[in-house]
Amino acid sequence: MAVVCAGEVLVDRWPDGAAYPGGAPANVAVQAAGLGAETHLISRTGDDPAGRLLRAWLGGAGVGTACCPADPAQPTGTVAVEPAPDGGPCYDISGPAAWDFIAADEAALDLARGARVLVIGTLAQRHPVSRAAIRNLAAAAAEGGARVLADLNLRPPFYDEEILLWTLRHCGILKLNRDELAVVSRLLGATGREEDLFTGLLREFAIPCGVLTAGADGAWIHEDGALSHQPAVPAEAVDPVGAGDAFCASLAAGLDRGATLREAAPAAARLAAAVVSRRGATPGPGA
Repeated sequence: MAVVCAGEVLVDRWPDGAAYPGGAPANVAVQAAGLGAETHLISRTGDDPAGRLLRAWLGGAGVGTACCPADPAQPTGTVAVEPAPDGGPCYDISGPAAWDFIAADEAALDLARGARVLVIGTLAQRHPVSRAAIRNLAAAAAEGGARVLADLNLRPPFYDEEILLWTLRHCGILKLNRDELAVVSRLLGATGREEDLFTGLLREFAIPCGVLTAGADGAWIHEDGALSHQPAVPAEAVDPVGAGDAFCASLAAGLDRGATLREAAPAAARLAAAVVSRRGATPGPGA
């Protein structure tokens, strides 16, 4: 059994010239590997210095990269990260990039079939090639009995109604933050209290489990028909990039060990707090 992540791997570049490995699925894979889970990333880098840096980062963290080849025709993806007026990050995502051309070949499909948890998102579905690959991988994972964990990670303008609806209809666990809940609720024409919107969304799409993260307000977990709250761990916020990925990684690693979402949530809150207190999405060894 393993945690398999499918989607973008890229380099985050900051205004001061600092550059960090990133991409939500890659961050999840690295963090889950650091928690002791066997992890694999299905993605694509360029055959360039940035790609070699990313592959060394992943390998150094213990992430399997057999299904993350170097593409000789496409560059490694990059993202310009800028502080937003509200204090959160703003992203300028380049493209097309190598991760837009992920292949669901037989080796990747075998990984998905053998996984305990498959982590996907919406950003890597922006291009038809990777979109088709991720959907084939999700079908293979479901066929093999894996739990498909969708961490929405909405990055405008790289999603639309079709991508959102497909993702909601094909996941067994949904993770989103309160801003993403507001976006999805507007799309569906739903109004009401945040708690009701969250549980109503899960019910509408027959999603068995869900996690709603809310920064300093902690997270709400819906599991086995009941809603519970996980308090946030206090931390001095230095860099919010990657906190949600860390929370997701800890949940995935917990699920891989056979824990419930509720049982995995306290460790997820601690890891997210550690990430926001330092620069970079995966601070620590291998980052």
